[in-house]
Amino acid sequence: MKDLLFTRFHQAINDRRAIKHFQPDFKIDPQLLNEVLTMGFRVPTPGGCNPFRILKIEDNTELRTQLREIGFDQPQFTNASTLLFVSIDMNVLASAYSDQDVTDEILRNNAMILGGVFSQAVMLAAAARGLDSCPLIGFKFQPAGELLNKPDHQVITNLVTLGKRAKRPLARGSKIPLDELTVYL
Repeated sequence: MKDLLFTRFHQAINDRRAIKHFQPDFKIDPQLLNEVLTMGFRVPTPGGCNPFRILKIEDNTELRTQLREIGFDQPQFTNASTLLFVSIDMNVLASAYSDQDVTDEILRNNAMILGGVFSQAVMLAAAARGLDSCPLIGFKFQPAGELLNKPDHQVITNLVTLGKRAKRPLARGSKIPLDELTVYL
């Protein structure tokens, strides 16, 4: 059983690619999307808090077009089935550190890390269920927050797009060998 689980996990990691071109007519089943999001909400957080706030955009064509304009005209904004803007509620995150003296910089850094961990879990869960994804930080954050009516106490960390690929991604580039990346002490 452990070998089967590892094989499936290995396959999800290998299948997960940053897809730039999605099938614009593909729709994700709401139950499947909920399953994928649930995996993201299961990542570890400080003190077990739940600081994630996800804004899901599916059918709002006008908003998607406006976001694409501030997203450097990347096609994922209008062609992916679902856009997930990942943000962190800084009040919730700060409450997890109420017994510690942490600076705003430390909180913001932790928010960015948590947003990335959440996003990676969502993208791996999506890959395991046959969906494609792309993480994005290539957009103007402040105008995006304004378009999305983001509350001041939330910080957008990134965007994850989900759907079905329209064409094959570029071949994986060469990677540095593991022994050159790992230092053993």
